[in-house]
Amino acid sequence: MRRQVRWLVLLLPLALVGCANDPREARINSAIGFLERAASDIRQIKENVADSIKKADNKKLASAPLKEAVTAVESLRNLAKEMQKVKQDIESLAGATPQDRREELAQQFRGKLTAAMASIDEERRALEKTMLEAEAIEPEALRELRSKLSEAEGSFVMLARPR
Repeated sequence: MRRQVRWLVLLLPLALVGCANDPREARINSAIGFLERAASDIRQIKENVADSIKKADNKKLASAPLKEAVTAVESLRNLAKEMQKVKQDIESLAGATPQDRREELAQQFRGKLTAAMASIDEERRALEKTMLEAEAIEPEALRELRSKLSEAEGSFVMLARPR
């Protein structure tokens, strides 16, 4: 999934193009904002799992924080749906953008996009580490969370697929 999302991020600015008041830049900034929100949602899920570990009692994870984590995954899925709309807007603008402007925009936003993707990758790795710690306490406790995360990741994978 990470590889596909990275491709989305790298290709996104190439599909977009424009000036400061140009809708292309607004859409790129919107996409960057969505990526930052995704990293934040993943961080929240990790914190919920960590909280469940802290509140674990007798080899049993606390269930309330895990339920909050599942709710946060739903937020992540909804974010993917919003990003799909932005992707469609970007694709509709891409055809009307000259190649030199595409390259200019790619150069202008590449750093921000790369940073946002690196943040997602870092948060995802931290989440996986925390989930493994939780599963060491109670192996079956995260089954629903892992399932929901897989579904959410699938939504992001769909975003990365070219049309």
